[in-house]
Amino acid sequence: QRNPLSTLWQLGTNWRFVLKPVEDLVCPFRGVFSRENGFVSSVFTLVCGLWGVLVWALFGGAITRIAAVQFARDEKISLKESLQFAASKFLSYGGAPAIPLGFIAFFALLCIVGGFISRIPGVGPIFAGVLWVLPLVAGFVMAIILVGWAFGWPLMYSTISVEGSDSFDALSRSFAYIFQRPWHYLFYTIVAVVFGSLCSFFVVLFADLLVYMTQWAVAWGCGDPLLSQLFYYAPDASGWGSGAEQAVDEPTGLTQFGAVCTGIWLYLLFFLLVGFVYSYFWSASTIIYYLLRRDVDNTEMQEVFLEGEADDLGMPDEQATATSPVVSSGETQPHAG
Repeated sequence: QRNPLSTLWQLGTNWRFVLKPVEDLVCPFRGVFSRENGFVSSVFTLVCGLWGVLVWALFGGAITRIAAVQFARDEKISLKESLQFAASKFLSYGGAPAIPLGFIAFFALLCIVGGFISRIPGVGPIFAGVLWVLPLVAGFVMAIILVGWAFGWPLMYSTISVEGSDSFDALSRSFAYIFQRPWHYLFYTIVAVVFGSLCSFFVVLFADLLVYMTQWAVAWGCGDPLLSQLFYYAPDASGWGSGAEQAVDEPTGLTQFGAVCTGIWLYLLFFLLVGFVYSYFWSASTIIYYLLRRDVDNTEMQEVFLEGEADDLGMPDEQATATSPVVSSGETQPHAG
């Protein structure tokens, strides 16, 4: 049973909590570029990373769309509308982070071919040494692409949600904003991390206090041994479980059924906390995009793509033209009297 004050101290000393979404989404791709992994491991981690891209192409796109409209117009759109927008732009959301990886794969393939050529007995090492400048050039290009991709992929989602554009526009804007305003981007990121840490203090601390007070109150009726078994299947990452810490025996029979039900409720609460972290991450990324767009393109913060807006603005003029009477210069309007 974790004390709420210990939760506050843990959050205050763990700045990676707010950046957990970055770690979760980028971590699979780190295995691809590890020289210690074999071919099968690299392919597996690549597939896992691409699966994460596809998942967040829908949910990340929906969150950034909600944040984009609310920040620019102070209007709220429903979850259904945001998911429909993300689904209509699914290929753009998924393609924007994947295209840079394709370019890296292309240059990596050229280097691989050069590596095979260097294995030719006799002339291979000489050939590789003389033309080693070519892999260096390829490595420079791959490094630039990787830096822009690693720091800019959150902005790619925000670009599509704000502008309603495609993958190539998301790529060009994210890379341009990062390399043209790197210090601005760093400053905005630091502010977002600090503010997110403060918000997470209260959110996670309140959830921890909620569980602690529940345990305190229920324990007066059922006792600590039974309470520990009921919390046996609590999520490990939350620190609410007591089975491993106190060496509690696994519950059996009806007690096990009750422990499973308790674990389900605790997991739902835990997923709400995780959802807050990811929601804040994508919302903050969208606001950072607005700020960078203003700094680079001098675009007003209120400008956001709204579906059907152009048609709605054009209809009154068309209707007025169709319904207004046409009077020639030689005709006079009849009047009463």
